[in-house]
Amino acid sequence: MKENLLLKNMSWEEIYDLAEKQGITAYVYQEFIEKDMPSEVRERFKSSAKNTVLSDERLMYDTARQVRLLEENGITCAVLKGAALSACYSSPVLRRYGDIDIYVPGKEAFEKACTLYMDKGFVREKRSYSLHHVGFFGEDGIETELHSSLLEPFSDDRINAMTSSFEKQLTITEVSVRPTLTLPALSEKDNGVYLFLHLLSHFLGEGISVRLLLDISMYFNHIKAEKSLKYFKKFMLRAGLKTFAVTVMGFCQRYLGLLSEKNPMSEFDCEYDEEKGRKLYDTVLDTGDFGHHGPEKMAVPAGSLWSVFLSQVRRQNPVEYHDPLKRPFLCIKTFCGFLKNNRTLRGVSTFSVIRDALARGKSAEALKVFKDDDSIIRKAHGNSMWPFIKDGDMVRISEVCRPLKKYDVILYRRRDKTLVLHRIIDIRYGYYFTAGDSQTELEAVAGEQVKGVMKGCYHKGRYIKAGHLAGKVWAAGLPFRWCIREVKNAFKR
Repeated sequence: MKENLLLKNMSWEEIYDLAEKQGITAYVYQEFIEKDMPSEVRERFKSSAKNTVLSDERLMYDTARQVRLLEENGITCAVLKGAALSACYSSPVLRRYGDIDIYVPGKEAFEKACTLYMDKGFVREKRSYSLHHVGFFGEDGIETELHSSLLEPFSDDRINAMTSSFEKQLTITEVSVRPTLTLPALSEKDNGVYLFLHLLSHFLGEGISVRLLLDISMYFNHIKAEKSLKYFKKFMLRAGLKTFAVTVMGFCQRYLGLLSEKNPMSEFDCEYDEEKGRKLYDTVLDTGDFGHHGPEKMAVPAGSLWSVFLSQVRRQNPVEYHDPLKRPFLCIKTFCGFLKNNRTLRGVSTFSVIRDALARGKSAEALKVFKDDDSIIRKAHGNSMWPFIKDGDMVRISEVCRPLKKYDVILYRRRDKTLVLHRIIDIRYGYYFTAGDSQTELEAVAGEQVKGVMKGCYHKGRYIKAGHLAGKVWAAGLPFRWCIREVKNAFKR
């Protein structure tokens, strides 16, 4: 922890209160153990750190026991977050966690695991508002969350499709968490993406803590393979999370010890905005660790308040929600529960809850969550795409992340290494047949030659989208242009 983050204009009592609120007292105590702090504060740090160590060891033992139980019954699993992350810290007991998270991939395996837990005396939580995990309580009171999937659905269809695909291809490997103990966990490259998406999920929910940011710093410092960093960067660009990732990673590098060479977004570090970083930190200070956030916290509205409300109705009533006759009553019930909980449990007004969510929604908007464009801008050379793209126009190219279709304008590399931007006229025999808008000859292009797809172009200060109707009509008229060319050639002869 960089001193200028914690110590600037703060007393030792304030530092302790901040560390306790953020769930990082053991880590901060180790960082500043040599500092000349008041004996009373030192004792408070020492006592809290000791409790963290004892709690972590207890949870680690129980995690290993539950993993062994699942594996003995033929159930594949992976430990998420806490126990799997502890090995990334200088001492495993510095990472505080309050429950156990275990991922069980596959619907049948997950149902089998739930049945097994109940047979072994675990008590299933009566009502779950989560769509991706179920809570169980052991005789010792420790809560275990069995995850059927890694994350709650986001409000963005693109990121949901990407996370669904991500879960289907992820790899589980063994991770050493103690000298004599290994646990199954996500692979190095998969875990980096998961941890960041988990942080994003909390950012859009009730907020994030320094502990989550510290996890990111410690984990990425621990990464060994360069391809894991490249995989992370590629995923964030495709997910529209570039600005958010640059801000979080840049903040971690400047204040939480993330090494510059381990920052997967270091290529874009020049785009780091200190003001956005400070605003992110202000929301962190306001939020605190899980269980310490203010009573007025609710999900950040990534859209209209009505769409957020409907998502909450669906989340609390995952089965009944799909019945159109029941949906109006579910909306009324959810809204009444929202009003009641604000008044009786939170002790705050509904207005203050909504106002806080809208304010944090502006932060998400400033960080362009899900809205970043992964495209690049290049200058066009030549007039093969006349009349829609002329020499010197600027074109916007993005990575191909969907099936290409007829009339898409693609960037591909010819066998002689020349980069060409032409329109797809036909797709057959496993090839894309392309031509320039001013040309009539078709060229066969293999899938591996395609490097990108055009999203639009800038012509005389005006932006023109690639899928405009005029371009499609012009391309559809290629046979007529061919006939006109042949007639002209005939007259010349």
